[in-house]
Amino acid sequence: MYLETEQIIILLSSFTAGFSLFQILLLLSYRVCSVLNIHCALPVFSDTAGLIIIVFSNYISTCTFTSILRFAGMKTVDAAVVLHPSMVFCTTLCIVLVYAISGGKPSDLMPSHVCHVGTFARGCVIVNNKGVLPSPSMKLRVQQLGQKFGCHHCGSFVESYISDHMPPTVMYREDLNMFQRLYPQCRSCSMFQGGTLSGAGCPPLFSRRGIVHYRWRVRWWLFWAPYYILLDWVFGASQNIMEEPSILTNLRNIFVRFV
Repeated sequence: MYLETEQIIILLSSFTAGFSLFQILLLLSYRVCSVLNIHCALPVFSDTAGLIIIVFSNYISTCTFTSILRFAGMKTVDAAVVLHPSMVFCTTLCIVLVYAISGGKPSDLMPSHVCHVGTFARGCVIVNNKGVLPSPSMKLRVQQLGQKFGCHHCGSFVESYISDHMPPTVMYREDLNMFQRLYPQCRSCSMFQGGTLSGAGCPPLFSRRGIVHYRWRVRWWLFWAPYYILLDWVFGASQNIMEEPSILTNLRNIFVRFV
């Protein structure tokens, strides 16, 4: 079945609206987390919050996509199927898996904290001794990481990066039996980190004092798409949902078809 030019335009417009809304919702969620002092270093809590944000953003974006199609008179999967918890779970899983392949995780949607590895960290250089000065080869590797991924705290791209020790040398304890790691850091974050740690040391995890606020940028790898179309086409997901309302049974049936 071939699509007409008008149908292709409607599909592309619907996808653009869904993808754009997904990114806008992520931005708004980031702003809310900044106000509530939620950052990426909070164990378990930050990943849980990130997953909730992705589920909510995916749900709203999918509603928008299907609503535009239905308003334009195009035949699409029934709304009861698209918004069924089983389908929402599967489409969210697709988004998280694509993001995980790029090295991301749900907590990366939160602001960074100066005492911990930042939201934009992707790779590091291991240091064997406490506070050791980076060798030229280490510095070169840090520069390469910075040019590819930006500052690990704010994501900024600059000409030259500082090799940031994590955990910070003033917090490092040898009895932890762990190596320090070097991450690329811009000068602004380095100065903010130095000013924060030179006072009363590392601020409490829920303190606003250590949170790094950065300019949001589109997370292209956190990719929203109408995955329910693929799931319905490959695994017959809509038929399973219409025949069996149980969430667990639906997930099992989809998994069995996948295997």
